Amino acid sequence: MPYAVELFFDQRTDAAVRKLWRWLADEGISTYLASSDSIPHISLGGFDDLDGLQTAQVTETLQALAESTGPFPATFTGIEGFVNTGVIFLALEPSPELVSLHEGFCAALGNLRDSLWPLYTPGRWVPHCTVAVEMLPCSRHLVDQVRRALSEHIELPWPLTVERMGLVKFRPVEHKVSFPLREANPA
Repeated sequence: MPYAVELFFDQRTDAAVRKLWRWLADEGISTYLASSDSIPHISLGGFDDLDGLQTAQVTETLQALAESTGPFPATFTGIEGFVNTGVIFLALEPSPELVSLHEGFCAALGNLRDSLWPLYTPGRWVPHCTVAVEMLPCSRHLVDQVRRALSEHIELPWPLTVERMGLVKFRPVEHKVSFPLREANPA
Protein backbone atom coordinates (compact mmCIF):
# COMPACT_ATOMS: atom_id res chain seq x y z
CA MET A 1 0.00 0.00 0.00
CA PRO A 2 1.18 3.54 -0.69
CA TYR A 3 2.40 5.93 2.00
CA ALA A 4 2.44 9.72 2.09
CA VAL A 5 4.27 12.22 4.26
CA GLU A 6 1.84 15.02 5.00
CA LEU A 7 1.75 18.48 6.56
CA PHE A 8 -1.37 19.44 8.53
CA PHE A 9 -3.00 22.84 9.12
CA ASP A 10 -4.36 25.04 11.88
CA GLN A 11 -7.94 24.31 13.01
CA ARG A 12 -9.51 27.16 11.01
CA THR A 13 -7.98 25.96 7.74
CA ASP A 14 -8.67 22.30 8.50
CA ALA A 15 -12.36 23.13 9.07
CA ALA A 16 -12.56 25.21 5.87
CA VAL A 17 -11.06 22.45 3.71
CA ARG A 18 -13.34 19.84 5.29
CA LYS A 19 -16.29 22.11 4.48
CA LEU A 20 -15.13 22.18 0.84
CA TRP A 21 -14.83 18.37 0.81
CA ARG A 22 -18.35 18.05 2.25
CA TRP A 23 -19.79 20.49 -0.28
CA LEU A 24 -18.11 18.66 -3.18
CA ALA A 25 -19.52 15.37 -1.84
CA ASP A 26 -23.01 16.81 -1.33
CA GLU A 27 -22.95 18.11 -4.91
CA GLY A 28 -21.89 14.66 -6.17
CA ILE A 29 -18.67 16.09 -7.62
CA SER A 30 -16.10 14.17 -5.53
CA THR A 31 -16.98 12.07 -2.49
CA TYR A 32 -13.82 10.19 -1.45
CA LEU A 33 -12.09 12.81 0.71
CA ALA A 34 -15.23 13.65 2.70
CA SER A 35 -15.95 9.99 3.40
CA SER A 36 -12.40 8.82 4.15
CA ASP A 37 -10.34 9.33 7.30
CA SER A 38 -8.17 11.79 5.40
CA ILE A 39 -7.06 15.02 7.06
CA PRO A 40 -6.62 18.19 4.96
CA HIS A 41 -2.93 18.34 4.10
CA ILE A 42 -0.01 19.15 1.85
CA SER A 43 1.89 16.04 0.74
CA LEU A 44 5.67 16.34 1.07
CA GLY A 45 6.28 12.97 -0.54
CA GLY A 46 4.88 9.60 -1.46
CA PHE A 47 6.11 6.02 -1.65
CA ASP A 48 4.64 2.93 -3.33
CA ASP A 49 5.28 0.91 -0.17
CA LEU A 50 7.46 0.92 2.93
CA ASP A 51 8.61 -2.09 4.96
CA GLY A 52 8.97 -1.96 8.74
CA LEU A 53 12.55 -0.65 8.71
CA GLN A 54 11.73 1.98 6.09
CA THR A 55 8.66 3.08 8.06
CA ALA A 56 10.87 3.48 11.13
CA GLN A 57 13.41 5.48 9.09
CA VAL A 58 10.74 7.84 7.76
CA THR A 59 9.22 8.18 11.25
CA GLU A 60 12.61 9.13 12.75
CA THR A 61 13.16 11.63 9.92
CA LEU A 62 9.77 13.24 10.53
CA GLN A 63 10.28 13.42 14.27
CA ALA A 64 13.67 15.12 13.84
CA LEU A 65 12.27 17.57 11.28
CA ALA A 66 9.25 18.38 13.47
CA GLU A 67 11.51 19.06 16.45
CA SER A 68 13.66 21.46 14.41
CA THR A 69 10.83 23.23 12.55
CA GLY A 70 8.41 25.62 14.14
CA PRO A 71 4.88 26.19 12.86
CA PHE A 72 5.04 28.43 9.81
CA PRO A 73 2.70 30.46 7.62
CA ALA A 74 1.62 29.46 4.15
CA THR A 75 -1.01 30.75 1.72
CA PHE A 76 -3.53 29.11 -0.58
CA THR A 77 -3.37 31.22 -3.73
CA GLY A 78 -5.68 29.52 -6.22
CA ILE A 79 -7.69 26.53 -7.34
CA GLU A 80 -5.94 24.39 -9.93
CA GLY A 81 -5.97 20.86 -11.30
CA PHE A 82 -3.71 18.04 -12.34
CA VAL A 83 -5.93 17.30 -15.33
CA ASN A 84 -4.11 14.07 -16.26
CA THR A 85 -4.76 12.55 -12.82
CA GLY A 86 -8.25 13.91 -12.13
CA VAL A 87 -7.17 15.93 -9.07
CA ILE A 88 -8.39 19.43 -8.22
CA PHE A 89 -6.47 21.27 -5.50
CA LEU A 90 -5.83 24.45 -3.60
CA ALA A 91 -2.48 25.75 -4.85
CA LEU A 92 0.02 27.05 -2.33
CA GLU A 93 2.54 29.79 -2.64
CA PRO A 94 5.92 28.02 -2.50
CA SER A 95 7.12 30.07 0.49
CA PRO A 96 10.77 29.81 1.57
CA GLU A 97 9.73 27.88 4.72
CA LEU A 98 7.69 25.36 2.75
CA VAL A 99 10.35 24.82 0.09
CA SER A 100 13.09 24.55 2.73
CA LEU A 101 11.11 21.94 4.70
CA HIS A 102 10.49 19.91 1.54
CA GLU A 103 14.16 20.03 0.54
CA GLY A 104 15.20 19.11 4.07
CA PHE A 105 12.81 16.17 4.09
CA CYS A 106 14.12 14.88 0.75
CA ALA A 107 17.75 15.30 1.82
CA ALA A 108 17.12 13.50 5.13
CA LEU A 109 15.66 10.44 3.38
CA GLY A 110 19.10 9.09 2.52
CA ASN A 111 18.78 5.83 0.57
CA LEU A 112 14.96 6.09 0.61
CA ARG A 113 15.09 9.15 -1.64
CA ASP A 114 15.31 6.78 -4.63
CA SER A 115 11.90 5.36 -3.60
CA LEU A 116 10.22 8.77 -3.46
CA TRP A 117 7.60 9.28 -6.15
CA PRO A 118 9.26 11.33 -8.93
CA LEU A 119 6.68 14.14 -8.79
CA TYR A 120 7.73 14.82 -5.18
CA THR A 121 11.41 15.42 -5.87
CA PRO A 122 12.82 18.95 -5.48
CA GLY A 123 12.26 20.95 -8.62
CA ARG A 124 9.20 18.89 -9.65
CA TRP A 125 7.10 19.07 -6.47
CA VAL A 126 3.99 21.26 -6.64
CA PRO A 127 2.77 22.13 -3.13
CA HIS A 128 -0.99 21.64 -3.00
CA CYS A 129 -3.97 20.60 -0.89
CA THR A 130 -6.23 18.18 -2.74
CA VAL A 131 -9.95 19.00 -2.63
CA ALA A 132 -11.27 16.59 -5.29
CA VAL A 133 -10.03 13.26 -6.63
CA GLU A 134 -11.15 10.72 -9.21
CA MET A 135 -12.38 13.45 -11.55
CA LEU A 136 -11.53 11.49 -14.71
CA PRO A 137 -12.10 12.40 -17.39
CA CYS A 138 -10.93 15.79 -16.17
CA SER A 139 -10.65 18.79 -18.45
CA ARG A 140 -9.53 22.37 -18.04
CA HIS A 141 -13.24 23.25 -18.45
CA LEU A 142 -14.18 21.06 -15.44
CA VAL A 143 -11.41 22.60 -13.35
CA ASP A 144 -12.75 26.05 -14.27
CA GLN A 145 -16.30 25.02 -13.29
CA VAL A 146 -15.14 23.68 -9.92
CA ARG A 147 -12.97 26.78 -9.42
CA ARG A 148 -16.00 29.05 -9.92
CA ALA A 149 -18.13 26.96 -7.57
CA LEU A 150 -15.45 26.75 -4.87
CA SER A 151 -14.79 30.49 -5.03
CA GLU A 152 -18.18 30.91 -3.37
CA HIS A 153 -16.94 28.83 -0.41
CA ILE A 154 -13.38 30.04 0.20
CA GLU A 155 -11.80 33.46 -0.14
CA LEU A 156 -8.37 33.44 -1.76
CA PRO A 157 -5.68 34.20 -0.91
CA TRP A 158 -6.19 32.14 2.27
CA PRO A 159 -3.48 32.52 4.93
CA LEU A 160 -2.89 29.43 7.05
CA THR A 161 -0.43 27.91 9.47
CA VAL A 162 1.28 24.55 9.02
CA GLU A 163 1.32 22.97 12.49
CA ARG A 164 2.03 19.22 12.22
CA MET A 165 3.53 16.55 10.00
CA GLY A 166 2.82 12.86 9.76
CA LEU A 167 3.02 9.58 7.91
CA VAL A 168 -0.14 8.14 6.36
CA LYS A 169 -0.79 4.78 4.71
CA PHE A 170 -3.66 4.90 2.31
CA ARG A 171 -6.58 3.35 0.78
CA PRO A 172 -7.93 2.97 3.25
CA VAL A 173 -6.39 5.94 5.09
CA GLU A 174 -4.43 4.90 8.18
CA HIS A 175 -2.58 7.57 10.16
CA LYS A 176 0.70 6.00 11.31
CA VAL A 177 2.37 8.89 13.19
CA SER A 178 1.92 12.62 13.66
CA PHE A 179 4.28 15.17 15.21
CA PRO A 180 3.63 18.80 16.13
CA LEU A 181 6.05 21.29 14.62
CA ARG A 182 7.93 22.71 17.58
CA GLU A 183 11.25 24.28 16.88
CA ALA A 184 13.56 23.56 19.80
CA ASN A 185 14.42 26.56 21.90
CA PRO A 186 17.98 27.73 21.30
CA ALA A 187 20.29 26.95 24.21
